[in-house]
Amino acid sequence: TILSPDRPARGTAARTAVADFCFLSPTHSPSAFASGASGAFAATSALILGTDGSVRVASPVLFDGTILPRTMLVEALARLDAEIESSAEMMRSAPPKSEREGMEARVRQCRAAKRYLVDAFGFPEEAERTSSWSQGSYYVSASVVHPRAV
Repeated sequence: TILSPDRPARGTAARTAVADFCFLSPTHSPSAFASGASGAFAATSALILGTDGSVRVASPVLFDGTILPRTMLVEALARLDAEIESSAEMMRSAPPKSEREGMEARVRQCRAAKRYLVDAFGFPEEAERTSSWSQGSYYVSASVVHPRAV
């Protein structure tokens, strides 16, 4: 079952049974979306169809040994960094409280996704990253079962 964000009157979350799911495939999307950050996010996303007809997305979904092009992951991390910085900049402009909460949530989501990718693929932190880091083996693989020694 999947937990619905919709809250029934009793204050408990509604549950919906999963009818089907699929993984997005960057190789079946238009070429503009098949590379870089969009390709990495597509390759690590799953669509979940509920029995009530609802469609949910879960991302990033990684399995131990997931293999992705190194450049795709480097661009995904850069995109997450840009999103974090952009949202932080917007928060500094003192938006209304309702908008600020949404921006703070977005920053937390991006930071969590970034941390997950960094840990799973063994990427160094930004301060340790160099331009030469993005060179090397064409593919990188995730290790989600056994922690990496970084």
